[in-house]
Amino acid sequence: MSQQFHIDTITALHPGMGVLRAEAADEGFRFVDRLVFDWFSGANRFDRPDEMFIAAFVESRLIGFCGLNRDPYAERYGVGRLRHLYVGHGARRLGVGTRLVQFVLNEAKAKFHVVRLRTQSREAASFYLRLGFEPVQDEMASHIIPLRHLEPMS
Repeated sequence: MSQQFHIDTITALHPGMGVLRAEAADEGFRFVDRLVFDWFSGANRFDRPDEMFIAAFVESRLIGFCGLNRDPYAERYGVGRLRHLYVGHGARRLGVGTRLVQFVLNEAKAKFHVVRLRTQSREAASFYLRLGFEPVQDEMASHIIPLRHLEPMS
C-alpha cells in the first residue's frame, strides 16, 4: 500500500468493516466481533460524552480503526479506555496504528487524565510500550499512559 491514508471520526460502522472483521477472526482476534455486536445492540457506539470512534482510510477503503471510551472499569473520573484498535493486514507496519493511537490520545488529553487498555498479545504490548504506555498489574488493564498531571489541590 503506497497510497496515503487519512483518519476520520465516524458515527456509523463502515461497509468495509466486514473485511477487517473476517481478517481479525482468522487471526483469532474476537474483539472485532464484540465491537460489531456491541455497536448494533447499542451497548457501545462510542457516542457518550468524551468518547469517539475513528477510522483510517485509503480513499474510501477502510484499513483500520480505534475507539475511546470512558473506562467502565475505572472507579474514578477522568480515566479513558483505548479500545478495539485493529489495522488490516495490507496496512500494517506503515504507521496506521501509531497514527490512530496518537489521534485518540491527542483528543483524550482534553478529557481524561490517563488512558488505559487491555491486551493479551505480546506484539500489541510491545507496540503500546513503544508509544509510551506503561505496563500495569490490574485485572482490567494491561497498560496505562498518563495524559496530564493533576494540579495540586489547595
